[in-house]
Amino acid sequence: MEYFVTNSHCSFKMWGVDPDSVHLRWHSPSGATDSMASGEVADPAPFSGSGCPSGKACRWTDAVLVRYTDTSAWIGKVALAFGSSPFTITGYLTYHEAPWYVEGWPALAKTGRSTGSRWVTSAVNYCYNFYPDSATYQSAGVTIRSNWAMLCQNSAALVSSSGDSGGPVYAYQPDGLTYLDGILHASSGATTIWSTAGGLLWDLDINLRPYP
Repeated sequence: MEYFVTNSHCSFKMWGVDPDSVHLRWHSPSGATDSMASGEVADPAPFSGSGCPSGKACRWTDAVLVRYTDTSAWIGKVALAFGSSPFTITGYLTYHEAPWYVEGWPALAKTGRSTGSRWVTSAVNYCYNFYPDSATYQSAGVTIRSNWAMLCQNSAALVSSSGDSGGPVYAYQPDGLTYLDGILHASSGATTIWSTAGGLLWDLDINLRPYP
């Protein structure tokens, strides 16, 4: 089996596994009729206590783990996509590890379906609690409960827009390796917000260490 990670707000039921009777057909690009995947494997309900602020229901990410239907679609890499749709793909990157929390990466980038590959242009705000609101996710057509919170999120002035949700945010190191920093889940004004790779480990109980 092969899997991919995207955002729960892109699924039928946010922060909960979709019922078997309403599994969506996952596909790319938007509007395609081919079915890449179906079947959510992990999309946990929010928790309280254990570092969650009083009165809040928390998760570390807005992520969901989905099983591929067509395993040939899995390549285990992210494309470097530049320009405007259709993008020019100049190469592919393979991730090497998923650290819990690292501050001060030399360079951060993201790749999104709508805006392609872009680099951070300002300082990153690390590991702060994010309290989503319905306006932030309005374009996705979801309603956020007033007591929801997402723990230890990162953000930066990074270009993104609707359709980029679930895209990877990653770092380049002087050793030339590429490290997964997390996945993009929201943008507010000129700010892009993403969950950490460590948060994916906590929420989805998956191994993001090097691919074989």
